[in-house]
Amino acid sequence: MTFDGGWDDPRVVALRAEQRQRQTRFILTFALIEGAALLAAVILVYGFEIVDPDQGIWILVAIAVAGGIVLSSSLLSMMRRHTQELRDLGVPPGPAPGDPNNAG
Repeated sequence: MTFDGGWDDPRVVALRAEQRQRQTRFILTFALIEGAALLAAVILVYGFEIVDPDQGIWILVAIAVAGGIVLSSSLLSMMRRHTQELRDLGVPPGPAPGDPNNAG
């Protein structure tokens, strides 16, 4: 399949809008879940003192690190998926012309 249009091709614009929507929905959902997990851990460690606060801090750090790993790997996976979807449309690799992240 050859790519006949530019970056303003309706298929590309729709694909990019869909990707932004998926990414926004994922980040919002992730933030709510991660925030709830951290809040619950803080309440259990410092509110109810179920775990010694000196050890509880490591639980909080572990939750934050695990969340960071999940977020990073998920975002990388989403970027790879989007790149593959663009390739499937026949869009040449590289940044879009006029893209502020375009170094060239």
